[in-house]
Formats: sequence, C-alpha cells, structure tokens
Amino acid sequence: MALDKLYLGNVVGSSGDVKNAKNWAGHSIVNSGLRWIESPTTTGEWYVELIGGGDPGILEPDFVQELTANVFTDMTRGTVTTLTAGQWDFVDGDTLGFVTIYAVPADDVDPDTLALNTLQYRIPLRTGDAVRVSSGAGPMDTNVDLSDLTLGDWIEEDGHLSAMGSNANPIRISVTRFDFAGKGAANYDLLASAISPVIRNTQDIDAPEFGLRLRGTALVFVDIRAGSVLIDDESVITRIECDARARVRVPQGAGLTTYDNRGTSVIEVGVTNLTNDSGSTTTEGSGAVTNIKCRGGVIFSNSSGLVGDAKAENEGVVDFRQSSTPRTCTDRERSGNGRIRYDPNVLTRTNDVTGDGPMEEGPIS
Repeated sequence: MALDKLYLGNVVGSSGDVKNAKNWAGHSIVNSGLRWIESPTTTGEWYVELIGGGDPGILEPDFVQELTANVFTDMTRGTVTTLTAGQWDFVDGDTLGFVTIYAVPADDVDPDTLALNTLQYRIPLRTGDAVRVSSGAGPMDTNVDLSDLTLGDWIEEDGHLSAMGSNANPIRISVTRFDFAGKGAANYDLLASAISPVIRNTQDIDAPEFGLRLRGTALVFVDIRAGSVLIDDESVITRIECDARARVRVPQGAGLTTYDNRGTSVIEVGVTNLTNDSGSTTTEGSGAVTNIKCRGGVIFSNSSGLVGDAKAENEGVVDFRQSSTPRTCTDRERSGNGRIRYDPNVLTRTNDVTGDGPMEEGPIS
C-alpha cells in the first residue's frame, strides 16, 4: 500500500539518512479506520485490521512504537503466541489470509481502548509513496540515491532551510510530481521523470550560489516562479518559464527547446524559441537560436550561433552589441517601440524586415 510520507530528518546521529525509518513520521494504527481484534488462539494478543474487517494493507515495519509520557518509544519485536507487554510481531498468526501487526501494549490492554494515535509504526520509503518534506525537517544527505523506487508526489515545503543532497550526491528520484519551495541549498536529479516541476522559491535569489540545482532528462515544462535555479548540463527540457522574481542559468550541454523569461536568465545552449517579456536574457556560447522575440526588457544576444528571426516588439530591445564575436542574424523585425542594436562590422544581416522601431547601429558597447 502506498503511503503519504512526511520527512522529519530528526534522528540524532543520522538526521540526514533517507533510508532510516525513524527520519519519517510514523503511521498511526489506533485510528477511526482500523480496529483491533483479540487473537482467537492466544488470549491477550491483538491484531489490527480495517474497521470493516480485512487486510489493512500494512507493509512490514521497521519499528512499532507506543506513546509513553508524551514520547514514542520502541516496542520490542517478539514472536506471536508468546508476546508480552510492550512487544509486537508482523505475521498472519490466525490464518487471516493477510499479514498484519500483532501487539500487546505496555499496559496489557485492548489497543482500541487507548487514545487515538497512541500506537504507530515506522517504515522507510517504498515504491508508490508520496513524499512531503516538512518546513522544519532536517537535511537529506545520506542514502539519497532513490533511483530504485518509483514515487508519487515529492513536495518540499515553503521555508525548509536544511540542505537537500549536494552537487556530488544529488537526491535521485523518479516521481510523478515535483513541487519545491525550500530555502536551503538543494540538489535534485529527477532522472527520466516526464513531469512539469514547479519551483515556487529557493534560498535568496541574490546569493552567489544557486539555491536549486536541477537535473532531469525528460522534463516537460519547468515553471520557475521565484528563486535561483541552475539547470544541470545533462538535462533535457522542452520548455522553461522564468518569472520576474527568478534567476536561472542553463549551461552548455543541456537540451532545451523553448525559453520564456520575465526575470534574469543566462542561456548557454541553442534553443528554438526564446521570448523575453521583462527583465533580461543573455545568450552565451555557440548555440543557435531559431526565433528571438523581445516584447519587453532586453535580450543580450552574445551567442556565436546563428540567429534566425529576431523580433523586437513594444518596448523590447534585442542587443547584439555586447560581444565582438562575428555572427549572423537572418531576419530582423521591429514593431511599436521595439529596438534592435547591432554593430554592422560584427553582425551579418541577411534580411531587415520593415518595422516601426529603430535599428540602432553602433560599435560594441
């Protein structure tokens, strides 16, 4: 049974170990959806099942714990038919047709007479689980390669300050959804997850280091709403959108088709469609850009690769004068107050389409 897993990362001595079950919140086995039945073969031993009877779908736990003096303490694993107070087992001890938890609470009572959520079990991540990293959680830095699992949602809550993975050892996950708002340094490899991640925030956008380093080889649409994001050079992404409160860099080696910017972006790869609505986008390296459109802010076109169609619209500026590297632009088009700046000694123009805005010639600035 897939579970909703809450990461706490607070085990003393191994707070960053993802595979330590105690770094994940426990799952209650005294609640309104379950009931405890006394074993028909062993008086005083109780097993848990669904409230209407049947398999509760519990996978074998690493720990079963009981709340004692406001602290969850480990019960001891024993053997069904000989369990004593404070012990548990995981077995089908009564030919139920399913395995489940058998337990004898410390007070040797029917677990259903205990307060809700008094008993819980802890289990590490399993395939299908959905993950939420709580805002107050500790780091993830040990056993972060989870590529053997296929997970559901992965959500890192707003304000989470602890580090997640590292440049050398990113958190490697295959997920169906990725939603990030952490404020600590984070490194994620989403492997071949064909998803559309949402980046709501990262650590301070003005910090020298990027708040999030993100890799994925089949990403569909990366929605970067705030913070600073470094795309890994092995990523393959169909589309990225950088909002006004975001800073993004896409280095050489990455694969990218479409980029939409309203923040501050540096693109070092070739793209098919590059649009700037506000803020600034700087192209670097040698990648070709098929279509440039600047509807506001400025595009500094420094890449030595061929630019196909460059359009400056509204108040947008396409500026070819930041680099002295010779290069070619096939079509240049202006409308409204859009401007195109270039040095005729550096930029080879094939076709200047008639437009309203100025074509500003001048030396490299």
